Amino acid sequence: MMETAYFDEKVAAEYERWYETGFGRRADLSEKKLIEEFLQALPRGRLLEIGCGTGHFTRWFRELGFEAVGVDFSTPMLDIATRLSPEMTYLCADAHRLPFKDGSFGLTVAITALEFVADPRTVIAEMIRVSSEAILLAVLNRWSLLSLSTRVKASLRRGSTYRGIRFFSARQLKRIIAEVAKERGTSVEMSYGLTLYPRLLPVLSPHQPLGAFIVVLAKAGKQ
Repeated sequence: MMETAYFDEKVAAEYERWYETGFGRRADLSEKKLIEEFLQALPRGRLLEIGCGTGHFTRWFRELGFEAVGVDFSTPMLDIATRLSPEMTYLCADAHRLPFKDGSFGLTVAITALEFVADPRTVIAEMIRVSSEAILLAVLNRWSLLSLSTRVKASLRRGSTYRGIRFFSARQLKRIIAEVAKERGTSVEMSYGLTLYPRLLPVLSPHQPLGAFIVVLAKAGKQ
């Protein structure tokens, strides 16, 4: 079984610097724009970010009006998060066993975190458990040209962060969420979108399969 990834000081520092690169800035703007579209109809209450890393998105969620809390398994990542925003709450915790009561947060999110955990189903189940309104997951699309390039490069580079991780399709992720919700005796209403398309590809629909970044919002449904 794949182990939960643990990022050291070098990876943590590189992660934050990546958002200052040309592609990093483009990706950041595109990803946040899509995520914000899904958040518009949700109340600005307590939000938990799973795999928050350096707090890049956690800080942004606070700017949007959420009472944001971040958890991660990597202490080097959390050290940077705390240094960049000491007024915020960050906890070292395993996403498979979240230290919160049922329904502690209105919304729980995981942004490019599911790829690195040992058991995605258990993590999704925990996200559903601690959420009263909805969960939001963002993953790297396994069918995108960017993911294909990333997998090829990772296979050739020893020690790559992306070597051996999981990539998901939109259909696969939606199916897993639905199955986990059913196992927990609940139901969800899902919507999704993609972004980060190849520059030369005319984007005719937000559901075209080649976008590199998938966002799925699952709201608590009715039994």
